[in-house]
Amino acid sequence: MTKIKRGHYRFEFSPLASPPYTDAGAHNITDEFCKRLEDNIRAQPDLYLWSHKRWKL
Repeated sequence: MTKIKRGHYRFEFSPLASPPYTDAGAHNITDEFCKRLEDNIRAQPDLYLWSHKRWKL
């Protein structure tokens, strides 16, 4: 997710994995998701709290 201006955002979707999944390790998809999330947070740290506020209980 990239913030373009106030109230306007651009989302990019990319596959984390594709079948067949026989080559993948036990947590391969989760590890890739965490890596991409960390890269996104490092690139735009000001958006981290906004995008993760919805996950709090």
